[in-house]
Amino acid sequence: MEPLRPRGDCCCPRVLSVCLLLLAALPWKHVSAAAITRDDFPEGFVFGAGASAYQVG
Repeated sequence: MEPLRPRGDCCCPRVLSVCLLLLAALPWKHVSAAAITRDDFPEGFVFGAGASAYQVG
């Protein structure tokens, strides 16, 4: 079992730095809505929208 780390020795900044570096290294591919046509969807596909609100209390 690994010994406990001192209170000031946190690996969080190191992990955060690595995550940010990996995120920055990802290739960003922007797909505009103009590039999407009806032919990109199967025949009979129906576009739709919905909304819902549910409040517990």
